[in-house]
Amino acid sequence: QRLKQILINLFSNAVKYNREGGHVIASCEMEGERQVRIEITDGGHGITPQDLQKLFTPFERLGADKSQIEGTGLGLVLSRRLTEAIGGVLEAASTIGQGSTFSIVLPAGHAPVIKQQAVASDAVQPKETNAVIPTRTCASSRSRRTVAS
Repeated sequence: QRLKQILINLFSNAVKYNREGGHVIASCEMEGERQVRIEITDGGHGITPQDLQKLFTPFERLGADKSQIEGTGLGLVLSRRLTEAIGGVLEAASTIGQGSTFSIVLPAGHAPVIKQQAVASDAVQPKETNAVIPTRTCASSRSRRTVAS
């Protein structure tokens, strides 16, 4: 349940803060025998290094509070705490003009079985986009699926 909430928040943010015509990619891979890495990557505007330092600060919206994007500034804070509660780490990396990647690293015992159909829409101009993430567990090789474009 905690992992589900973390993923919902990360996918929601990837769509919400994306650019028109942007994309969201989910990937999952084993790191050795004891850890699994799940990454959510978007093709958004990116986050500056200065703003990355503030990303997990409660109520910090990095200027989005001046936009029409709804939010409280608590989603990433709660996601990080939930990740830590299940023995994992939530990290972020970003490149201006290219987008951001949020990585969840968990003990392999928490490796998810992804069973749901992912439906996402463009953050600026909604459009119908359907993509299915096949039912499987994370394998030793990288698995990537585009879930919104």
